[in-house]
Amino acid sequence: CTGLEETLDRAVSLIRADIPQCGAAIFLAEANGFDVHLARPEDSHAIEKTHFQCWFTRDIVRQISQTNRVCSLYEMLKMGLQAPPSAVKTLSAAAVPLGRLGQGVGFVLIYRSAESPLLPEELSRVAGITAGLREAIIRFKPTAIDLKT
Repeated sequence: CTGLEETLDRAVSLIRADIPQCGAAIFLAEANGFDVHLARPEDSHAIEKTHFQCWFTRDIVRQISQTNRVCSLYEMLKMGLQAPPSAVKTLSAAAVPLGRLGQGVGFVLIYRSAESPLLPEELSRVAGITAGLREAIIRFKPTAIDLKT
């Protein structure tokens, strides 16, 4: 594990501990695409990294990364998210950007069963940590801030 991987693992673990029954993934925009970081899943029904790699494109990752607000699952679908309808029906999800003034390095995707929708106060708590997480990512990966659409 690198320092960045350990930092991302810790962030995902803290988010999952703070928001009941949620999964979390950190998407990092890269010059030629994107990377998805998932901590080890605690349940066998967790979404796998390969699902996210198929559902998202480089353009969607950059678009979400550069917004200055939380994006709902519906908004991500309007941007072009390619999740199958069977997954969309069963998920409550939102993306919290790791950006500042249109300079995004990625975002945190929070998700759980649609039976227990994500609450605004839960997303607000995640948004509260994104500035620090963004700075930590930039320390480990200084080129992240230079990414342009």
